[in-house]
Amino acid sequence: TMEKDENGASNEATLQLIDEINGSCISLFQEKYGAYEQVFKNADEMTIIRRMHQNLIEAKELEKVHQTESATYARKFRKSINECVIALLQLEFPGDLSNILTEEKIKKNHNLHLKEAKERMVTKFQPRWRIWRLIPIGSMSGMGISRVNTLWQAFRDKSYVDMDAMLKTDTLKNHYYDTINFCTFMLVRLAERKTIEA
Repeated sequence: TMEKDENGASNEATLQLIDEINGSCISLFQEKYGAYEQVFKNADEMTIIRRMHQNLIEAKELEKVHQTESATYARKFRKSINECVIALLQLEFPGDLSNILTEEKIKKNHNLHLKEAKERMVTKFQPRWRIWRLIPIGSMSGMGISRVNTLWQAFRDKSYVDMDAMLKTDTLKNHYYDTINFCTFMLVRLAERKTIEA
């Protein structure tokens, strides 16, 4: 029997939605590759974190007025996911990515990070899906904002933080992956709510 939570959502259906969300993030990344390439060239970690923070703040504000049909709403979560992936790529390949990797390899690595995020979503967060479905989506945005704030503080205070130790223990990487998965589950919730309201 397929496992379901209190809202009748099966794990299989949730995983299918995650695959669809990842596909939409990949499509957005490829569609807007020129804009993302400028981020590779010009944005440092603090700039990317500010962008993610702004996207999540705006998404939370949209939730307050219940704009569930707004494509802009979901797009902000997808943009935050892609910016997290860029940050992961910068951790992996410090410097101007466009000079280090070809466009094809950047897109390939982007896809691999989303695949890794999904694996972490299942192994780390699947037991929490039932609880997450009971949390208002605006509060889920707050969870993402909290994680981004942790990243902000780490880079802002890096003169006082052993960044090498954070890199060696994958602390930064884990924060980025967690932020991807908070945003992904918010998109899952939006997709489920849209289906219910249809």
